[in-house]
Amino acid sequence: MTTVPYDEYQKAMDEIIKGCSSCKIYTNRFDKGYSKQYVKENSGTFHEIVYDDGLVEFWSDKHPAKRIYDGRMPEEVKEKYKNEAIGILENLIECLKEGSEEFSNIYKDQMKDFDDIIEHLGY
Repeated sequence: MTTVPYDEYQKAMDEIIKGCSSCKIYTNRFDKGYSKQYVKENSGTFHEIVYDDGLVEFWSDKHPAKRIYDGRMPEEVKEKYKNEAIGILENLIECLKEGSEEFSNIYKDQMKDFDDIIEHLGY
């Protein structure tokens, strides 16, 4: 199995699910980690197995050869996700302060983004 950097893992995932607001995610826990399948209609499935020691094994319908990366996200990528998460929370707080009538719609969209960011950070 080939070991690859984070960028290749992210590119492989994005190829299947980028911009997907309706993809289905299936998660299964097992004794040494968990597996996830991201399924997007007309685009395929991205599979990943995340081991408790941090290693991530992945493949997709488009690229069935299994690859692995060490699970460490580059610091600049972590910082980007953290800043995006902070921006989303600040936006939600501002909407609450203003009493925005559209808060529920904004909240739904922003929390989906927030959940995605938190998942990328590994929490």
